[in-house]
Amino acid sequence: MVCSCGLNGQYHCLDCEDFHLSCRQCLLRTHQRLHTHLLQQYSDKTFRKVTLAEMGHIRYLGHHGEHCIGAVKETHAQILVVDSSGIAEHTFHFCTCRNAASQLQQLLEAKHFPVLYEKIKTVFSFKVLDDYMLESTACKTSGNAFWSKLQRRTDNTFTSDVPDQYREFLRVSRCWRYLQIRKWFGVGYSNSSLKDGELALFCAACPQPGINMPAGWKTDSCSYNFQMTISLNSGTHYAAGGCNGGQSLQMDSFQPTTLKQLQSLPVLMFRSPMEKDI
Repeated sequence: MVCSCGLNGQYHCLDCEDFHLSCRQCLLRTHQRLHTHLLQQYSDKTFRKVTLAEMGHIRYLGHHGEHCIGAVKETHAQILVVDSSGIAEHTFHFCTCRNAASQLQQLLEAKHFPVLYEKIKTVFSFKVLDDYMLESTACKTSGNAFWSKLQRRTDNTFTSDVPDQYREFLRVSRCWRYLQIRKWFGVGYSNSSLKDGELALFCAACPQPGINMPAGWKTDSCSYNFQMTISLNSGTHYAAGGCNGGQSLQMDSFQPTTLKQLQSLPVLMFRSPMEKDI
């Protein structure tokens, strides 16, 4: 198939909407800022996967994607990029101007979270970290299942050939979640130590004196309504919860140590006045 420029087209992007084959020059030009797209090369009547780095694509940092014209020296690095579209190596060119930021800061500005602060070899895109947070919360997707999806997204046939960065993914995802929580609660840029409960959500259902509890509740004849309770079921699971300083327990089975913990809690077991004796 002929490219739009008239040359022989051999390359096809799986993420772009256009299905036409392009030549190498046109594909690199159109993907100058589409770094994580998956590509295929048509050869010998079949398609095979190819990366932008193999085609000579270079990602320039520090100048909004443009080449560093004031570079003191050329600094290229092969870095493994984990993105929602797949896992592949990319060639990065760091800015080496006299007032250039560190390599760590340049990668963060490019929305890539590095595994290490020095001698960076692997980075995770902000997009893949946000996708995992959303899937783990809304779809209850485990880290192992999400990583398996990334492997199959990269190579659905030979997943063992995909670089194994599962442990790094779990560590970085925990750091990302913690940083996001700090940002949501307005302490993302604070260097001071956090106080107890500063990152906790306000629970409107928990009894709060002065908010949703009547005045004089301590002397109320039905003061047991404001005590912590434990709810047991007939299955293999039980949950202990209530409003005792935010303490709660959730177990899978009865264990001797667990029973001792329950007995030590200030718990008042009672039945609702609506329940009748059997």
